[in-house]
Amino acid sequence: MPTSSFSRVIDTFLIASCFYVASLLIFEKESLCRLLPGMRTIYGFIGAPLATKAPLEIKNLTAHLITYKGKDILSVTGTVVNTSNHPARIPPLAIHLLSQEGSALYTWTHEASRPPPQEEFEDDDGEAQSPPLAPMQSELFRARLASPPQDAYSVGVFFLEKGAAPL
Repeated sequence: MPTSSFSRVIDTFLIASCFYVASLLIFEKESLCRLLPGMRTIYGFIGAPLATKAPLEIKNLTAHLITYKGKDILSVTGTVVNTSNHPARIPPLAIHLLSQEGSALYTWTHEASRPPPQEEFEDDDGEAQSPPLAPMQSELFRARLASPPQDAYSVGVFFLEKGAAPL
């Protein structure tokens, strides 16, 4: 049975539209999720989660070895920056001392101290917390460790996720 030229045009249009929609779903995930926030759940459900930029970043990380009363003290300082457009709480920090080969020698946690809150803030468990970090605001932190391992070569600082076991 001969196919009309109009039917071929419709078939070609439908095939091209399917390819266009598929390419949008694959290559423009972030744009689609900004327009349709529910798409983020669908991508996660099918095993294709979006790479999301963390709202908090650690910058200007430095480590200095200080000798005080004959004992070595490692001082680790840095800045936590809220790069998002929304307030964000600073989670506990995990500080890792690494060997030259990259293996962890020692790890400890540190709560970034904030000024006392003007008003009471509580977490989901009802515990008082410091106020969230405002958008584009930064907060300095300093952690110290007495008698660090002698073969420590580098320092890594990471955010502990909510619900993560302390290291």
